[in-house]
Amino acid sequence: MSADAAVATPAARRQMGLLAALLASARPRQWTKNVIVFGPPVFAYKLLAPELLVRAMGAFVAFCLVSSATYVLNDLFDADSDRQHPLKRDRPLARGDVSSGQAAGWAAVLTVGGLALAFAVNLEVGLAAAGYMALMLAYSSVLKHAVILDVFAIAAGFILRAVAGALAIHVIISPWLYVCTLLRNLGGAPELILLRDIPLMADIVLWGLTSVAVLYVGGR
Repeated sequence: MSADAAVATPAARRQMGLLAALLASARPRQWTKNVIVFGPPVFAYKLLAPELLVRAMGAFVAFCLVSSATYVLNDLFDADSDRQHPLKRDRPLARGDVSSGQAAGWAAVLTVGGLALAFAVNLEVGLAAAGYMALMLAYSSVLKHAVILDVFAIAAGFILRAVAGALAIHVIISPWLYVCTLLRNLGGAPELILLRDIPLMADIVLWGLTSVAVLYVGGR
């Protein structure tokens, strides 16, 4: 092996390590949460229309990018406290695999890419994605420290995803679907004593609302 190759190999490994760390900081496993974007197209029986499917896919990818940006920014804000946490200390930023500057640049790339794609779908989806980004920034900086408000902020994020799915294909969705989305996410919140103490009743109510929403939208 030549001297140049010997020098290039560690550098290439460091570069690959950085790329892997950046990808991990984007938390791709959380992208499944954005599948709710497809809810309105599915319930409106419009998902199989090629043009509408492309729009829905665009909205899905856009929310994957902007949500990843919020995860990176959240880890950037919490890097110091995460280093003291038994589990969060293994996150790329807390571990030092990604510097603050690299994280900020990565978040900017994800934000610009996600918003650009969202606005390319249509203006409404772009505004929904921008609203989601603003909400999650407020959550990371302030709302997550406020009891109850933190839970509603997360639930509102899911509602915005569902809204984006409807806006992507210009379909009117029953308000019940949004109520159902909100309650389904609030159902897992330990702060809500009612749903915590009577989980069976909560499940019955929540899934009942889901059924009503699906039947109402499907019958339109």
